[in-house]
This record gives sequence, structure tokens and C-alpha cells, in this order.
Amino acid sequence: MAERDERPERRQRSAYAFHCDIPTRFGDMDVQAHINNVAIARFYEEARVQFHRARLGRAAAPRTDEWSTVVAANNLTFLKEVNYPSTVTVGVAIGRVGRTSFTVVMGLFVGEDCVGLCETVTVIVAHGRPMELPLEMREQLAASSFPGS
Repeated sequence: MAERDERPERRQRSAYAFHCDIPTRFGDMDVQAHINNVAIARFYEEARVQFHRARLGRAAAPRTDEWSTVVAANNLTFLKEVNYPSTVTVGVAIGRVGRTSFTVVMGLFVGEDCVGLCETVTVIVAHGRPMELPLEMREQLAASSFPGS
């Protein structure tokens, strides 16, 4: 399992390079009347896709004949309950760029209050095997690095 990023800056909305606002829906609630953990995972997924579109110029690096992306690990930390109705903001940045993978770090906020954290490791794959990140993608990812990464 990947080492968890516990830096205090991870809980500061202003530390993230990209932000995505997502309104909660009535159907996102669980039987205790707070936002369900599966809905929260979808918020992170949506923000990650929006980040890819805005910063990499593509929707989650779509499959091509040459290569595709695969989520290898997704680690969610729930810090506080989220209630309906509300709008959450997901802060997104790049935590690490490796040879064949990169880590997206995200914070989930209600206003300025951090209610959750997420780290997603994405691997670039060609013909079923990890491949080296293309130079252009490396440069685009580096431009959105989390402070101190």
C-alpha cells in the first residue's frame, strides 16, 4: 500500500492547483441522512476527470491504440460528515510523478472546511504492461504539482 500523504497543507483548500464544485443530490444520502461514501468517491472521480480535461486537454486520458490509463490505487480518508443539501469543492493537484505512474491528491471541502482526502495512483499502460509517461504528459502534470511535491 502507498504511503499516505499526511501534510497539513492537504487540508487547505488554497493549496490545490485546480478546484471543482459539485452540488450534492438528494439521492447521494444514506439512511443516516448524510452523503454516502460511494457518492463521495464519485465526487473525487468527477473532479479527477474535470482536472484531466482542463489541465491535460483530454477526458481522463482516453484509450488509444498505443496506450491508456488505469487507476491502480484509490485511497479515501473520511474526516467529517457531509450533509445534503450542500455544494462540495474538490481540490485537485499532482502529488507525485513517477516513471510509469502519477498520483493525484485531492481534498474535499465544504466551504473552507476539509471533510475528506483522496489519493489516486494512475498507471499508463500499453499492451497490458506499464509504460513510461510521455514527456508532454510529464510536463503538464508537473505544472499542477501540489506545493512541496
